[in-house]
Amino acid sequence: MYGENIIAVKVISTDNIERTYQIKVTREKSNEARLSMLSVTDHMIDPTFNMDTKTYSLETNKSSLDINAVPLDKDATYVILGNEKLVNGINSIIIRVTAQDRSNNMRL
Repeated sequence: MYGENIIAVKVISTDNIERTYQIKVTREKSNEARLSMLSVTDHMIDPTFNMDTKTYSLETNKSSLDINAVPLDKDATYVILGNEKLVNGINSIIIRVTAQDRSNNMRL
């Protein structure tokens, strides 16, 4: 669990003397806001996907794209912005990945 966690450790000596020790562990929320996978159905993105690359391009004649994105951290969320009513010319689509600690990372 995230936040403060208490772990109890019970020790019994050879004389049957029992002692319990507590260890406090604070687990912080992840700041991982990268994608583990990004693809666009029926299209090739350029460059090939790399989780550390933030900018990609592709050519299409469609008015919207079927974008498949998977966050690296299973508890991160994402939203795709600008993927509707695409026009001839340059369009910007943003994939905003939000980590557990609420930090962001944007792509495409």
